[in-house]
Amino acid sequence: MRKATRFFLSNDYRDILGYSLALVFFIYLVVFACVAPSPALTGAVAFEICVYFAFLTYRLKRRGAKSVHARQAVTSALILSIPGAELVSRLCMAIAALGGSVVLVCALVDVLSFGLAAAGQYKAASAMYSRFPVSVLAGVNPGYTMELLSGAKVKAGQYADVERMYQALYDIRVKHFGARSERICDMYADFGDLAERRGDVQKAEAYYVYAIKLSNEIKVPQGCGKYLTRLGQLQADHGRYEEALKTLTEARSMRSRIFGEHSQKVADTLLVTSRVHQNMGHGETAKALAEQALSIHHSAPKTEVSLALYSAFFSVFVMLATYLLTDKNGWLTKLAIAKAQNILSEDNVSPEKKVELETYLQVLKEFTASSKSKAAKASNSHEAAHLSLILSLTSQDLR
Repeated sequence: MRKATRFFLSNDYRDILGYSLALVFFIYLVVFACVAPSPALTGAVAFEICVYFAFLTYRLKRRGAKSVHARQAVTSALILSIPGAELVSRLCMAIAALGGSVVLVCALVDVLSFGLAAAGQYKAASAMYSRFPVSVLAGVNPGYTMELLSGAKVKAGQYADVERMYQALYDIRVKHFGARSERICDMYADFGDLAERRGDVQKAEAYYVYAIKLSNEIKVPQGCGKYLTRLGQLQADHGRYEEALKTLTEARSMRSRIFGEHSQKVADTLLVTSRVHQNMGHGETAKALAEQALSIHHSAPKTEVSLALYSAFFSVFVMLATYLLTDKNGWLTKLAIAKAQNILSEDNVSPEKKVELETYLQVLKEFTASSKSKAAKASNSHEAAHLSLILSLTSQDLR
């Protein structure tokens, strides 16, 4: 039990968790690349896999390096030198290991459901997603990865599979949200989009009308402006311009009332309305509506922040700072050596702690000594070069 606990709190276990999560992520990427192959996607997936395995190989080869053990010794020695830090460190490692284990289990459950969907076993996938809706923990719909897969199949033109997948997603949402919910309205709209792609205009219109009717009945806070906009676009695409303008006017009015006159959603409806007027030959009206939509778009506050980019820069900065501070002449390395020597000079050090500190101190001294020996060798070789140069000059006949 003690060995199992020690392994659970070790860096090796956290490395295994990280590698496993990366492999699960690559399973998703490979499936998407196979379902909807394109040169860009296939190349990106192949590049990421190559980079990952190159990094993994480098990590495995570096595991036994002296610098790796020395940097671990720096951290361990500093933790032992601070009262209570060892307990806090173990607690943090336990939380990280437990959290990583839970994430990995959830990822494995979801990838199993995703694999069933990718294999065409939609009923089994629906049952798995319904029974274990782990994607809800990330704040998205249950069966979210199957939604992404359905989008890839739409791009690939595999409409028969998409229809069966949509039916499975519909069943999942009914079980999770109920038959009269906003998510079901969204599914009706998705069925409408699919029917339109397959050229079944009447069926597509019926699904949009279902979505609008249900959203009005259950009084969806966001309204049904997006469904009205889709319906208006469908009507316009098939030459029913007057009906389309009436539908789009209703959509614009609803979106203005709920989101405000200058919202992006109103701008989206205005752009669709502009295209309808353009098709009707109303050039001036179309231009005015398009300019109004663009004005709303440009005046909208740009509040989007790329957290991923900032976190990447922060991570690189932390790793670089840690690398420099724990180098052979790094400040943290010198501090760890000094702290370890001070504690070992005390009389009240427990035997167990003394053995640990002596081990870490030995590793750190060897680590820093290698730097000094290299410098000494470089200095000696430099002096030898100077000496050989002087000897060669004095041996020449300079008269």
